[in-house]
Amino acid sequence: MKLTIIYPDILKGASWSGYYYTGIGYLAAVAKKGGHEVSLIHITHPPKQDHFMRTVAGKISNDKDALIGFSATTNMFSIVKLLSSWIKASYKNLIIVGGVHPTLNPDETIRTEGIDAICVGEGEEPLLEFIDNLQNGKDITNIPNIWIKDNGKIHKNPLRPILKDLDTLPFPDREIFNYKNLEHGREGIGIFMASRGCPYDCYYCCNHAIKRCIGGERGYLRFRSVDNVIREIKQTIQDLPFIKLIHFDDDILPIRKTWFKDFAVRYSREVSLPFECNIRPNLINETTVELLRNAGCKTLRVGLESGNSFIRNKILNRSLSEETIIKASLLCKEAGIRLYTFNMVGLPFEDMAARLETIKLNARIDSDEEQVSIFYPYEKTRLYEICKEQGLLKKREVIDPFRDTSLSFGFIERNQIVFIAYYFALLVRLYKFYFRLSASLSKIMIKWSDRFFSGRINALILYPLLNFFLGVLIKHKRLEEWTRKIKHTIIRKDRVRRR
Repeated sequence: MKLTIIYPDILKGASWSGYYYTGIGYLAAVAKKGGHEVSLIHITHPPKQDHFMRTVAGKISNDKDALIGFSATTNMFSIVKLLSSWIKASYKNLIIVGGVHPTLNPDETIRTEGIDAICVGEGEEPLLEFIDNLQNGKDITNIPNIWIKDNGKIHKNPLRPILKDLDTLPFPDREIFNYKNLEHGREGIGIFMASRGCPYDCYYCCNHAIKRCIGGERGYLRFRSVDNVIREIKQTIQDLPFIKLIHFDDDILPIRKTWFKDFAVRYSREVSLPFECNIRPNLINETTVELLRNAGCKTLRVGLESGNSFIRNKILNRSLSEETIIKASLLCKEAGIRLYTFNMVGLPFEDMAARLETIKLNARIDSDEEQVSIFYPYEKTRLYEICKEQGLLKKREVIDPFRDTSLSFGFIERNQIVFIAYYFALLVRLYKFYFRLSASLSKIMIKWSDRFFSGRINALILYPLLNFFLGVLIKHKRLEEWTRKIKHTIIRKDRVRRR
């Protein structure tokens, strides 16, 4: 049977070429292993109906031997609704939607016109069973994890246990993607995942909500065997020899000490390509850093999220002191490992002073590169409920969480949030410069800059102009590439200075 997966992946402006999504890779691999034909429509820019429908026509037929599957995040769900309505106007094929959004919002998703079925939770086993039953004319209304409409009735089937042994899955498929031309592929980066899940309960993150939704509180964090991961990496770099850097997408790769020690030794001996991975600052110690360095780790990606202690620990539930963050950064610097930080702005209870604290914490730890997103409240998370209690929710769809806020802030505050998000990296480097000055001059410059950036007149007049200017650059491909080059040049010069 034919399976056409549609993956809306619209992000970061005109030059964005898309991301490799391991979840889709696993679904495709499992379906192919089951004897089915799989193709992908990867949408990286706002779709035009005529072009999209021509692409669809080339992938499916108008009979029942083709299943259409969408992978949907919350930010992309408005696109999924639009595309599914276009398809249903011309085709009778079943449409099933999986991913984070239907897992957290199953009732909303299944009631959407044009969507016939959804997959709640992990999808490999239920999707294969669904396709097999469709192909063989068997019942498709009683498959665990699948909700389906049937003659006006919605069958809400129970969840099956989460997959415990990840080694039973085939290696995720990369062939259905145009991998070499993806955002990371163009930079020679290979994307891998050794685990699923996270044991922490940060209030803004979907993980704690998903754990409750799929009944996976116990055993939610699972690791593949070291041998399984190493074999996949070796096979992939043999198939894709342009890969020169490995990126691990795991929430926290070194969280299991015994597993990571074994992995680090084998990776350095059998792969020995430089790599980067995610970690929490509280897990960075001398032993872990030594293992990371010896294995070839070049960059650690750590979540600071907010420089304000109250917001970081009470609102986000990060349980991270500033001392812990600073100590972790010093250990990384001593080991020659770059620091890439994750940050958020536009949070509840956050004012301009708190946003500038996030800037200053990055400057203080001398981060090498920063990613900043504008907070988006995902349903069923604790922070979503806090936003609801504070009256901050509104029905305003935001596709790109790097560009705007979906919360009901006033005009001035919204301008401040977008300004900080757009110019975050430049502001970090400005405050780094201040910290290098003499103590007295540094104090004066920081105090003056804090007042300037917090000024309401700037937020009323200057920030809208600056935000509009950068927004135009982002939408124009050549200008966006020029802007990115300037940013990377600034970051590169900053690295050279500190060597």
